[in-house]
Amino acid sequence: MNDERDNQPPPEPPAIRMSAEEISEMLRRGQAVTDDVRERAVSLAAQGKMLHKAGPPAYPRVIGAAITTGLQSDLRHPFFSDVLEGVKERAMASRYDLLLLSGHVSEEFSAEYSYVSRCRRHGIEGVILMGFSRTDPELMHLLSERVPTVAIDLDLVGARATYVTSDNVEAAATAVQYLHALGYTRIAHITGILASRPGIDRVLGYRSGLERAQLPFREDYLIEGDFYEQSGYMGMSRLLALEERPEAVFCSSDMMALGAIRAAHAAGLRVPDDIAVVGFDDAAFASMMEPALTTVRQDKAGLGAAACEALMRIVENESGTPPVVILSADLVVRESCGAALRAARNR
Repeated sequence: MNDERDNQPPPEPPAIRMSAEEISEMLRRGQAVTDDVRERAVSLAAQGKMLHKAGPPAYPRVIGAAITTGLQSDLRHPFFSDVLEGVKERAMASRYDLLLLSGHVSEEFSAEYSYVSRCRRHGIEGVILMGFSRTDPELMHLLSERVPTVAIDLDLVGARATYVTSDNVEAAATAVQYLHALGYTRIAHITGILASRPGIDRVLGYRSGLERAQLPFREDYLIEGDFYEQSGYMGMSRLLALEERPEAVFCSSDMMALGAIRAAHAAGLRVPDDIAVVGFDDAAFASMMEPALTTVRQDKAGLGAAACEALMRIVENESGTPPVVILSADLVVRESCGAALRAARNR
């Protein structure tokens, strides 16, 4: 006598519950699976491909970021790393991959190893630039090839190019005016790289601040630096060697302000008792310094996010006019400017 169960169809195999990514990874690795499971996985993968054919790309789109100071990429300065974090977060939120491009390979421009060639080789749809000079041949090549490009702190304009920056002129003028309001009349400035837009704009702001405060501009109070600590140290040493040294020094970066304070201490002076110091950037270490550093706070992550947003708009809308973004920067008063000291003396 036959059991009724003998006439029942075989049970359905268990359903495969895997994402498209898991399926793709399994097939890529060639994992050991049964022929039945493999056949069904291939079928599901094919179905997924058909379903997404008219939808978004299977993999994230890619944008690039290039940072250079001179002939090398440079992440040592905290400004660059903070801005890059803002770029990364905005790219991730929009499902873009971010590829960091290395710096120039040599002094001689080579089309074969240019950023344009690297963008094409890696499928990069647009690039964010930091630390570039206006005459950089790489920059000219990107513009001539109409690669979507957004520069940070370089007023770049074109059919598929734009820029994002802080209001460096007004921020620097505000810092100088504040020092004058505290009673300082001999105010010096250690600049950034004068071939850079921030370096130039902060000098313009410094001179504007002096003019608004009706203070004379002194050539010997303007010392060129490079945004890094050692130039701040050397700049302050030169200022302290003057017959009439300044009462306050505005530095074009917090890194230089750090060097300037070290130089003052090495000369036996106290900050802010003997000389006031103000920086620019509001780096993470500024509030932890002794004395805590008065500085101009840039929205560094905001610069990165705005640059990424502008680049994606250019990539996704070929006919649109690329936006220019200028972010405000605010003075953060701490100990190094001597505000509390001056207030105490005036009581």
